[in-house]
Amino acid sequence: MHEVLVNALIKYYEMTTEILILLLLLFALESVFLPVARRLRLQADVTSRSSHNAATETGGGFIFFVAALVMTAFHLDETMGFRGYMPMLAGAAVLFAVSMYDDLCDLSPVFRLVVQIVVVAYVFSDVAVAGHYDIYLLILLCGVGFINGFNFMDGVNGMLAAYSVVTLATMLLLYHQCQWRWGAEVPELLIVSELVAVFVFAVFNFRHKAICFAGDVGSIVLGFFIVWLTVSYIILTADASIIVFLVVYGVDVVFTILQRLFRGDNILKPHRLHLYQLLVNNRCVSHLKVSVGYAAVQFVVNCGWFIMPGRLKWTYAIIVIVTLSTVYLSMKRNLMKN
Repeated sequence: MHEVLVNALIKYYEMTTEILILLLLLFALESVFLPVARRLRLQADVTSRSSHNAATETGGGFIFFVAALVMTAFHLDETMGFRGYMPMLAGAAVLFAVSMYDDLCDLSPVFRLVVQIVVVAYVFSDVAVAGHYDIYLLILLCGVGFINGFNFMDGVNGMLAAYSVVTLATMLLLYHQCQWRWGAEVPELLIVSELVAVFVFAVFNFRHKAICFAGDVGSIVLGFFIVWLTVSYIILTADASIIVFLVVYGVDVVFTILQRLFRGDNILKPHRLHLYQLLVNNRCVSHLKVSVGYAAVQFVVNCGWFIMPGRLKWTYAIIVIVTLSTVYLSMKRNLMKN
């Protein structure tokens, strides 16, 4: 592990100029975007289903896609030769365009869902071509579900930024560990670009009073990138125990969907039933405390996975899922009672 970290630091030290250019560019674009968003009234208004108490500019997450494009331009030869990267980037471009339009002029939730299904189905079509139809359907279901669930994070200040930093940093370490198998650095380049973009976004969002939200254009695209990185690693190594890297938020999403289905709610409509929403809205816990709490728990879980010997990783994942599910249901029950 120590050698992996040293090699990573050396590599990214050599990329200092690229990272600095990307950082300054994204910060400038975000700063210019805010007055434009204000003029276009691109705002997340306060409603009975929102967790913020003042109209706030949204769409600031457009830099997540821009970051991927810039890093692709820096390393065009590598990315062009990497199977699966360009279809992924094309899918991200479609999600970016549709989500940006949705932020400007509300689209039908059904239309958005259909687009997401088509994109995920296209990007991972190699799995179906190989004849693994059961795995393909599972990827389709879980991938689209995660992307939509990830979108709800954006309503709480700092949640998307804090959780994404932990997840992306973990993915970066993960890909460094298996570099000898992969034989390419493209996924790492994508992760680095997204980490830079998330840090820039955090400057405007990780505050008691957020300056802007990511919007669908940010959360949907970033969620899609995380799905691609996760599924690509699982296909590469046949090790699905890394789902534990998304378990803290995943448990919240799955049980909230089940709760809403049981209540007969339309699961495509906004709501305030996630645990973090209840903590913020019902218990008046600080947005940033909830955001850091989710990220911290996920960080501890991720560290545990790296410590576990290979033969025990699935056992660890199952124990974590069961434990977090039990804690989640207990907290949720108490909050709903009150």
